[in-house]
Parts: sequence; structure tokens; C-alpha cells
Amino acid sequence: MGYEREAVHRMTGWHLGLYVAIAIPATVLLIAVFSPPRIPKNKSVKGIRERIEAERRRRSGSA
Repeated sequence: MGYEREAVHRMTGWHLGLYVAIAIPATVLLIAVFSPPRIPKNKSVKGIRERIEAERRRRSGSA
């Protein structure tokens, strides 16, 4: 009876380790795949608008 309990305990620990070894990398992969990419500041709508306004100010100031 004691041997069976030890075998079940050993198997449970093995399954838990396998689950953790698969779950952590899978979670990281899912976050990397499904998280939206960050837009660089100069490529955002606000950044483009500021760049256009700066060009207009330079052109109107130098003309």
C-alpha cells in the first residue's frame, strides 16, 4: 500500500513538472503573438501631424 502511494505521488510530481515546463513557454509565446506591436512615436498620427506642422512652419518662415 505504501509503495502505491509513493508511485502515485511520484507520477503526480512528474505531471506537474511537465505541465509547468509546457505552460510557461506557451504563455510567453501567446503573449508575444497576440499582443499588439508598439507604434514608434514618429509613426503615430500625433508624430506625423507634428512633423507636418514643423515643416509648414519652416517653409512659411523661410519664404
